[in-house]
Amino acid sequence: MQWTSLNDLRAKYLSFFESKGHLSRGSYPLVPESDKSLLLIVAGMAPL
Repeated sequence: MQWTSLNDLRAKYLSFFESKGHLSRGSYPLVPESDKSLLLIVAGMAPL
């Protein structure tokens, strides 16, 4: 069995779905850049 790097595996996974007619998009950040309230909710300060 040949070792496959993570980037190669990701490329094969995405190309499979692209071959079925799906659109591939780039990744998005988990924390929005302009939303400061999200950081307070994650810190447990939502009740305040």
